[in-house]
Amino acid sequence: MKRILRVFFIVSAVLFLFSCERKEESPEYFESVLLEDVQFESDYLEDGVATYNIYLPADYESSGKKYPVLYLFHGVTDNHSAWNSKGKVKEITDKAIKEGTVSPFIIVMPDGFNCFYVNGAKNVDGKQEGNDWESYYWKELRPHIENTYPVKKGRENTAIAGNSMGGYGAMYYSFNYPSRFCFCYTMSAAVDNIGIFIDRKLPSLEEIFNKRGYDETVYDRLPHFVMDCGKADILSIGFNEKTHKYLDSACFSHTLNIRNGIHDWSFWRESYECMLPYLATHFGGSK
Repeated sequence: MKRILRVFFIVSAVLFLFSCERKEESPEYFESVLLEDVQFESDYLEDGVATYNIYLPADYESSGKKYPVLYLFHGVTDNHSAWNSKGKVKEITDKAIKEGTVSPFIIVMPDGFNCFYVNGAKNVDGKQEGNDWESYYWKELRPHIENTYPVKKGRENTAIAGNSMGGYGAMYYSFNYPSRFCFCYTMSAAVDNIGIFIDRKLPSLEEIFNKRGYDETVYDRLPHFVMDCGKADILSIGFNEKTHKYLDSACFSHTLNIRNGIHDWSFWRESYECMLPYLATHFGGSK
């Protein structure tokens, strides 16, 4: 009997040590990293300082891997911290990665002020000279991210998304620079001819298509495009459905999801979660 008990305890000890070793080796047991309020100098933002939050996979420092990247834009009146503090991005992404819904990736959440992510946003947030956000993105933010973190480069590894104003920014960048993004996902997005400046309006997606001469011959080189909006959201009828009808008439393949909800963070948290299976499909693709 004593011998049997001794064998039992030895086997139990071995199994315990093995389980501990497995936990140390497997990245699923580690917390992801959220770096907050990261700053660097900018020549294109009026205050001279750029700020962002960034989500990094659990094992990014030790794995030796590089990861695809999602640029995630916020809406009017919010800032770079909104997508985590209100949108629960870290919590939702950690859960999706652990469940195998999506492979690990990096999320960049920049401060977009209230400038709709374009150049020349004067008299917005009290900016008299204006934030040239588009120039900042291409000449400063994106090079900074790619040179500082283990980011996989190339359009097949780069996606963009946003809510409300950020949805407009995501759409604007995707279709003005289609060779740089594989996927675009907008949430309750202001996607049709928003007037935010006294002297001009921002271009709608239809205007961008017409200006750039997009037709069936180039559609396979444009990003995959998904719009998500709430049934009780005024932007659903005013913008997203109008854009959807135009894209249908232009025979451009896309997706419009209209779900229960309004223009708020409860909807956007669900929307972000709904986006992740799409992201898993499109990251790493050739289109």
